[in-house]
Amino acid sequence: MQCMIYGTGRKSSKCRELTLTDPNEINPKHNMTWWRDPSTLYEHLKELIELMNYEQQINNQTDFNPNHYYEKYLSDQYIFSPDIQEKYLLKNPIHLKKTDCRNHSTVLYTPYLSTWISPQTKNIVLNHTFFKQLKKENAELNEPICSYPNITHRNTTKNIQLIDYIIKKANENLTLYRSETILRPIIYNLLFEKNPMINNKEGRMIIDFRNFIGYKLFSISGDDKTLIGSVLASGLTSPVYNTSWLFYHTLSLYWRLMGNASQALNCLFQSHLFSPLNVQDLTYLSMALILYNSQINLNEAIYLLYESLSMNPRGLLLTHFTLGNAMAKKGHIDLAEKWYQSSLKLKTDFEPAKQRLRAIQC
Repeated sequence: MQCMIYGTGRKSSKCRELTLTDPNEINPKHNMTWWRDPSTLYEHLKELIELMNYEQQINNQTDFNPNHYYEKYLSDQYIFSPDIQEKYLLKNPIHLKKTDCRNHSTVLYTPYLSTWISPQTKNIVLNHTFFKQLKKENAELNEPICSYPNITHRNTTKNIQLIDYIIKKANENLTLYRSETILRPIIYNLLFEKNPMINNKEGRMIIDFRNFIGYKLFSISGDDKTLIGSVLASGLTSPVYNTSWLFYHTLSLYWRLMGNASQALNCLFQSHLFSPLNVQDLTYLSMALILYNSQINLNEAIYLLYESLSMNPRGLLLTHFTLGNAMAKKGHIDLAEKWYQSSLKLKTDFEPAKQRLRAIQC
């Protein structure tokens, strides 16, 4: 079968090994078909048959390696392609004046970006009232382990399959990830109306909640991170929390504090699977930041950042900014410049993007 691009834009399996800049090279009637009737029954039937044949190919060929299919989306050829840049970049040509370049400092593209994306960016209030049903009194000493979701490729979308592939691949080597202790006060502000009084007595943490939220005095072995983990772990058995994307989003924050990127990704994957469509730009971005901070999964991070933009092209400023940082780390300074300009299209006074733009143009 030859490579075909159907009227709805879907490519046949024979196109998977080809890089096409112009679909009309394969199907001269592509544009005409598309504009004439993008939802014709005939076109959809062709796509359905093609997908059925592709699934049959996977079932029949024991030597079929789907990883080759996934790697195409993580290749330099794909993530740096002009088509992708054109699709998501916000055009905002900024050329700094000489006066803007005076006394500018050199910007170091540090590999680490310790940032937590609050649900409040999506107008969702998340504070101690959400966690009020968690067991804060005499909580058992457990950690909030996020089990890896059971992904059946036959019944999932391409995007879920790719996330599954990316996270499993990343989990093989996340040793460069470090504890983000700067996140500790964020977790306390989420879980508690006021920070509990904590005293260390003979190697045990004495946690006193009595003065402000009605809880009793109890003690645990370890430090305050043990307290946080124990409180959060109590929610994994509660139907109020164990199907909540917000809860798993918060669990990822705990594991970042602990320096466990693998568990943070597992929690974010669960959060993504439970999340509604209108917040999935945030869940994609959160997973991308973990991979970006790992320093060895930049292509995977860039792919997830694109997926975030596919959900909301003008939504999250940090998505555009992180793409600029990732492009710079990959050595594509010309693309980094465009993504910093794109960031400033969303927020003209965003100083981190201005600093990096000065470092490039001055």
